Amino acid sequence: KMHEVFESGEVVDAAFDFFDKSFLARIVPEFNDQGEVKTILCITRDMTELREAQKTVERSERRLRATFQQAVVGFCHLSLDGELIRSNPKARALLEITSDTAQRVRLEERLHPDDVEVFKVGFQRVARGQLERFESELRCGIREGHRWLRLTLSLVSHNIEEQPYLFLVIEDIQSRRQAELETESLKEKLAQGQRLEQLGLMAGGVAHDFNNLLVGIVGSASLALENLPEGSPVYQDVEMVLEAGRRAGDLARQMLAYA
Repeated sequence: KMHEVFESGEVVDAAFDFFDKSFLARIVPEFNDQGEVKTILCITRDMTELREAQKTVERSERRLRATFQQAVVGFCHLSLDGELIRSNPKARALLEITSDTAQRVRLEERLHPDDVEVFKVGFQRVARGQLERFESELRCGIREGHRWLRLTLSLVSHNIEEQPYLFLVIEDIQSRRQAELETESLKEKLAQGQRLEQLGLMAGGVAHDFNNLLVGIVGSASLALENLPEGSPVYQDVEMVLEAGRRAGDLARQMLAYA
């Protein structure tokens, strides 16, 4: 670099390492009366701390980028009008979009029609600063049927280099919701079984009481039939009462067996 300054007569900046230190040097030519470079002035600045700070920032950015890209939940940045700015692979998989079309997608286009209004209201309140965070469980997706996702939305407004945007976290809760539905179904079946059991107990109680009444009726009809002559005008009527009582008794025994 020094030879370059002697030859060109121009100021040159150069960075170099010396042992475990980093320096930034500005090499300034000094001219004689004939306009030739006679000497050079070298001004150096110790940049070790700044270089280490830059390396720390770069490592932190790489970690954040890897976290964003490889996270098991979906991360998205949305503009204030709801368009997708950037997203990680998991978010695109859950929303069923490709990287080629991601930036042309509005999130509400991926929602179940019944859930769009809920999302719009929450989105607008967060975008206007009226709500710090919006959380909701909504149905998303088109090609493979709607999946249940948990969406958490917040506003990012402290970045001076960009316009404010919204940060969206997407969690897949399909398995949990499916398990909840199965649990509810089992509860309903259990409740139905309990109702049938109670109905059986009630039927058993009614059949038992009914049978007790029939014992008296059949017994009285049998005695009356024995004391009536066959030619009596009520003989056949009593005989019909006795037969009906016996049939009713069979029915009561069937009800007791069911109970």
